[in-house]
Amino acid sequence: MNQNSWVNSEEELTNESDLTLPFQSSCKPIDQHRYGIELEQFLVQREDLSLAPYEGRYGVKWLLQELTRKHGWEPHLENGNIIELSRNGEHITLEPSGGIEYVSIPHNSLTDLRNDITQAYSELIDVLKGSELDLLMTGYHPIESTESAPLMPKPRYDFMFDYMQKVGTHGRNMMKLTASAQIAIDMTDERDGMRKLLLANHLVPYFTALTANSPISTGEKTDYRSYRTFVWENTDRTRSSFPDFLSKGSELTFQDYVDWALDVPMYFVKRESTYIPLHGLVTFREFLNGATPDVDQASMIGRAQKRDWELHLSTLFPWIRLRHYVEIRCFDMLPLPLHLGTVALVKGIFSSDESISATFAALEAVRSPKSLQEQTLEAAQAGRSTIPSGLHEDILEIARASLSSEEAEYLQLLRKMSELDPTLILEQPQHFLLKEGLFTRYPDFDLVESL
Repeated sequence: MNQNSWVNSEEELTNESDLTLPFQSSCKPIDQHRYGIELEQFLVQREDLSLAPYEGRYGVKWLLQELTRKHGWEPHLENGNIIELSRNGEHITLEPSGGIEYVSIPHNSLTDLRNDITQAYSELIDVLKGSELDLLMTGYHPIESTESAPLMPKPRYDFMFDYMQKVGTHGRNMMKLTASAQIAIDMTDERDGMRKLLLANHLVPYFTALTANSPISTGEKTDYRSYRTFVWENTDRTRSSFPDFLSKGSELTFQDYVDWALDVPMYFVKRESTYIPLHGLVTFREFLNGATPDVDQASMIGRAQKRDWELHLSTLFPWIRLRHYVEIRCFDMLPLPLHLGTVALVKGIFSSDESISATFAALEAVRSPKSLQEQTLEAAQAGRSTIPSGLHEDILEIARASLSSEEAEYLQLLRKMSELDPTLILEQPQHFLLKEGLFTRYPDFDLVESL
């Protein structure tokens, strides 16, 4: 949410103790805290839900060009290909198989966030109308496979796709076939940031169960309500799931996150406009200490730079990620506008010390002896039925008490989530598509008032 000066800095990194500075410099007073959301969805052929190619009459490139031409988005090119759009702080980026990710401007007001989402998706509908394409909103693509899904022309995706063969079992599935919503929240200081990170990790099983929306893979029902969660848990244990440092509990510091990140193998560095793959041959700690792997273009790499650290942090995928904010990454993508209910829930939980403490207490009252990973996989398998009795109601009450009466209305969307039957996505795809779904029927979000 706050673009730190390290992002594009070529200044050499010389001191390991400096690696917490991007986190420290992003802290802000509580009256300046904001909430942002990133929404991933699949660009599909309406007739059969297959993924759209990059090129072609109705492809990913066409969509980005039309948004640029008709609605004033600014294109960003890589190797001559449009790979991102931006406008006044908002972004539309490409996922590996051509999914479209909308990145909002962060807001304190849910109404302001809603208005931005309404504008952006109304523009998407305007471009898509009359075409053969639509946006499919689910956590896992229901018919494609890693072999059939395309790969977008972004060099970093080529390197990552190759690397995924070397780690885990489902990394390529993660890249091509998953879609999520991610919510970012600001932090006041180190204590506040790490307290939020800890609480968010303990809420992952609950959030997973609440938004499970991906039971189908290659046309068949899986054993999971959120197959996306299973895939992510089997992607790359060194950089995903729940880091071991969480065992420190309330004693967590920024340095704990740094120490974990330092020992994760590196994907690549960027020199000038070129990505140089490192193939996981060195950790960032080794790179910082002067190690350079024997790779093509090694002579271009040199010493570790500040931007290398920022790039490395972006390639870590724990359920809860620390960047210039705390990012919650465990939500399956849902049809719009349902994730406004998720943002309202997150805002209500994390808006004050009191609400955070109350949520910790609610979780403690139903504490399980099982690990967070075990609880999360159970939630992925059985969905809402795994939420302990009374916990959802307690958390809703905490959130409602922290929100204005107007913003608390968005919590009603959580009830609408429970009415979704994602196992019917192939029989009734209209409920999961943008042009025919809830967003189109309730373009001004009066769905909230109708509940």
